[in-house]
Parts: sequence; structure tokens; C-alpha cells
Amino acid sequence: MAEREEFDVGGVHFPLEDQATGTSLLAVCDPALSALIAFLAFRINAHLAAALTGAVAAGNPPIGMNIRKTFSIDAITLIAKAEQTSFPFFFVARKRVRFNDRTANWRQGTGVLTWGYVLPAMTLEQAEKFLHVLQAVTSIVEHSLYLGFDPNYNGGERMLDSGIVSARLTDARFEPYRIGDLTDTHFHAVVGEIELVEQVMPTEAGMQTLTKTSVKVTDESTQPGNPADVINAEV
Repeated sequence: MAEREEFDVGGVHFPLEDQATGTSLLAVCDPALSALIAFLAFRINAHLAAALTGAVAAGNPPIGMNIRKTFSIDAITLIAKAEQTSFPFFFVARKRVRFNDRTANWRQGTGVLTWGYVLPAMTLEQAEKFLHVLQAVTSIVEHSLYLGFDPNYNGGERMLDSGIVSARLTDARFEPYRIGDLTDTHFHAVVGEIELVEQVMPTEAGMQTLTKTSVKVTDESTQPGNPADVINAEV
């Protein structure tokens, strides 16, 4: 291993190790995205299922009280027929990443993710009853990202445990869409963007050992012209 560079990004240690047959590449290559999808789906189900119980039981559109499918890709653009999935489905997918210099030897990437909560096609009457749930999903996603924690999720597991520094909702849009060649059938969703900042380890050459520092603070604000006590600190 000495002849190969090792580094860590977003909870992933490179070079990647051998994996057992059937191992999810999402969990191996992108644990931050995997954790984000699982956490948000859990929160949406926990806060929304009770309100949907009565509506689903009343024979409204064929959807579940909980999210039926989750995807780590932009599923709206890849589903050709409605029969390929179940509703509602939820996805979070990577869209792009911007890099900036934290220090001369420390690069930081800020990812932009696209997300969506998707409902099936509906009649006018069904849409009037159901589409308001999209606003509730938006509120749940925004608040969940702000908290980044739920004591009932995986025993209190935090998003930070998967290499995530911060995540915030930056955009949400409510719009109809079409799947594949179903040009006369409109589906409905809330889609938007999430800003994701992940842990990135600086290069070893850029890390210097801090042995000592001195701090001197002078405050003259209380009595102009009469310096306050000088504070010296040594670390």
C-alpha cells in the first residue's frame, strides 16, 4: 500500500478494498448519498404516513402510505413506463460538485444534489386531495436536513457518521412531468436541489504540527485611552 496514495473523501477511504459479491456499490463508493437517502426517506415516512392513512383507505390513487421505492439516480428521466416503479417514490442523485481551496493544501468539494418525491398520475379530483402532500414533504426534507439527526433513526445514527459535514435544502419546485411516451398523462412531483458538504482530508504534506502559539488581546472599548488587561495565552 505504501506505493499508492491513500486519501479520504466523504467517508470513503481510497484505494477501495475488495468487496464481497453482491455488495452495493452505492454503499461502498458513496456512503454519504446512501445515508442521506435512507435518513430522508425515514423522516418522510415517520412524519407523513399517519396523514396518508385515511386518504389511502378511502380509495384514492394507488399509492402507499410509505415511500414504495427509493433511487440514487434521477429516476424521472429514466423510467419509460409507470409500471416500472411504485408510488410514491423518492430519489436523491448527484448533479455536480464545486471545488474550492480551504487552505493551500486542502481542497473542499460542495456537491449539488437533485431530489424528488413523485406521485402517480391523478384525476382532477384526486389531485385536489393529494397534491398538498408535496408541500409537507418539502417541509420535512428542509427540517430534517437542518437537524441532521433523529433519535429514532438507526439508534440515533447521525448523517455526520457517513462523512457529511452539512446538508441544506436550497430549492424546491412543484411541477407536472411525463414518463416516457405517456405524453397525455401528467404525473406530479416536488423536485429540487440539496447542497452537500463532505469531509475531505488534506494531503499529509500539507499538515504541519502545531506546537505553540501566543495570543495577545487588548480591549480599550470600555475606557478609551486606558488599555484593559493584556491577556497572554499559550497552547
